[in-house]
Amino acid sequence: MSVTSPKQPDRPAGASRWLAPVMVGTIAGLDNIGSGLAVASLLFAGPLVAGLGMGVGVMLLGGAVLAAFVALRSTQPNSVALVQESTIAILATATAVMATQLDAPGDVKVATALAMLGVSSVATGVLFWTTGRLGLGRLVRFLPYPVVAGFLAGTGWLLVNGAMAMLTGHDVGWEFIDAVRDPDILTRLVPAIVFAAVMLAALQRFPHPATIPCVMIAAAAVFYAVLMALEMDVAGAQALGHLPVLPEGDGRVLPGPGMLGLIDWHAVGRASPTILSVAALCMIGLLLSL
Repeated sequence: MSVTSPKQPDRPAGASRWLAPVMVGTIAGLDNIGSGLAVASLLFAGPLVAGLGMGVGVMLLGGAVLAAFVALRSTQPNSVALVQESTIAILATATAVMATQLDAPGDVKVATALAMLGVSSVATGVLFWTTGRLGLGRLVRFLPYPVVAGFLAGTGWLLVNGAMAMLTGHDVGWEFIDAVRDPDILTRLVPAIVFAAVMLAALQRFPHPATIPCVMIAAAAVFYAVLMALEMDVAGAQALGHLPVLPEGDGRVLPGPGMLGLIDWHAVGRASPTILSVAALCMIGLLLSL
């Protein structure tokens, strides 16, 4: 009796070899754009809305740099880096508290929020490197299922609560119940709930990586089609709270060295427990995803 090894599949040649990676990269890029816009909107809301344009630029540029670095340097050839929202709700809460308590001009609050975001990124990177260097990734197997489930449920609730606060200006509670009686707020809340239901149904019916970006692009197209049907311009949509009101500019402003002098480092230091918890939750989320 002879034993033969299975024949290895032929490697695709020419354009076929690059078709799948290009498709995956395009889908991941669209998903990153949507996630980056959502994350920036959650972080830079209320008193920090003046920094929304800068926040979007930071998220998109950071996502591009991260994706490129992972693609070029990762030891796993199938790794794709995406913007994750698991800890953004915690950071958004910390930045909102800072913006409320800090008695300073708006540009100081925006610079401090960006500093909190940057310091948390550095802390996360140091923790990731240390964990990998010491080979501590296997410790995730000792996490009990109730802890994992609670982590996922808590993250989801913070995101939902943050979204409701963006739409109504109130966290979920008695004030939120009173706010939803306002017809103007209902016109923002109902479409968001419908969109969430459509997204959930689409993911269950079409469990494909392209589903999320396709649904988001389609929803945006429907939104502007409704504006055209109502003969409403962008300024009118902003007045009704459907679009953010941004300062004048070309939308490509990124933080520069000049903002370092505006940062309130005491406020950043007071947020250090949140920053450390963000790093730890990022690590747990990464290990659970893997």
